[in-house]
Amino acid sequence: MPAGQVVDEMAAIVDLAPTLLEFAEVSVDRKLDGRSLVPLLKGESPDDWRDSLLVEYNTDTVFPRVKNMGYHAVRTSRWKYIRYNDLKGMDELYDLKNDPYEMRNLLSGSETPPILPSLQAELDRLLSE
Repeated sequence: MPAGQVVDEMAAIVDLAPTLLEFAEVSVDRKLDGRSLVPLLKGESPDDWRDSLLVEYNTDTVFPRVKNMGYHAVRTSRWKYIRYNDLKGMDELYDLKNDPYEMRNLLSGSETPPILPSLQAELDRLLSE
């Protein structure tokens, strides 16, 4: 791996175990949630690499200020859609290309962005896996 190499494909913490197992040349008999990052580190771009990531946050019952704040979200290279589990009508959508700090929730206006149905479907697909 060349020093300073930048990889644009999406990776998640669940990819660490499969990556380390591949480096150690250890095989496992069960399916892991993540994928090995070794092909990306070798400079390859697999055609079937993921286009989105599932993000989950479970409600914390210890701190009252975050009660009912659990959510599921889908993150793509450009978009982030957050669906709250218990807070109806509080979903969030951000255009990360134009708003990387997530300052403007696109669902707070009167118009629904056209990308919303496809992000909702992708979130449902990820949750079904």
